[in-house]
Amino acid sequence: MHFDSHYSSRNIIQQAWVAIVEVGMATWKAINSFWPTREPYIQDRIDHGFKVEWCLLNIFGEDGAPIEWHFLPPLYFLNFD
Repeated sequence: MHFDSHYSSRNIIQQAWVAIVEVGMATWKAINSFWPTREPYIQDRIDHGFKVEWCLLNIFGEDGAPIEWHFLPPLYFLNFD
């Protein structure tokens, strides 16, 4: 699907994906930058809450595993057929 000569659905989804990953990375950095000033229980709860949402559907990792930052969406996200 094309909106005009410069934009297509695929292009817009790819740009949105990259923006989401960049926001996620910035959020993760901000969460972990407060580690020395927070109680470990509170930090663990915040980390876990972020991972639960971010790793939903195992796109960016599995629960309990390190987050994988993918700058390109899975191919099935771009399949418009």
